Amino acid sequence: KFLYLTGLRVGEAIALKWENIDLKKGLISFYNQKSKRYDIRPLLSPAIELLMEIKLNTNREKVFIYTNTSCIFFYRTQAHLWGERDENGNLKKERLRKYHLHQLRKTFISTLVASGVSLEDTQVFSGHKDPRTTLAHYVEYRYNKIAERVNNVVEFSLPQ
Repeated sequence: KFLYLTGLRVGEAIALKWENIDLKKGLISFYNQKSKRYDIRPLLSPAIELLMEIKLNTNREKVFIYTNTSCIFFYRTQAHLWGERDENGNLKKERLRKYHLHQLRKTFISTLVASGVSLEDTQVFSGHKDPRTTLAHYVEYRYNKIAERVNNVVEFSLPQ
């Protein structure tokens, strides 16, 4: 849930400590592993609520505990939700390999754009230095939506 609500990379979320989170201001500071710099990012309300719930139920320094069984849990959940089975009832693993935790980041970023969040704001949430990175790797164009928006704004008339 946290990855989906923040767009953080898996490693960035795993490294988070409570001292990096200001729930009152709704801000999170973390080490951006890809750019090798520290970033500050706003938190959405559902992410703040989730973090408050986690904080109430733990007293550890780190926000999340990561173990090898975390991945096993993810793949079991994935198998339950999307797994196809062969004639013997065994999971077809080819299908499972298509899904990774990083896809939650892509879903988060794509959802921002699809909901009308500007490219600049999406770039801030994703932590990209260059908006072309956001466009090239995370934004799935929905051409019918683009045409619909343009038609609502611009009125074209054929010359007589």
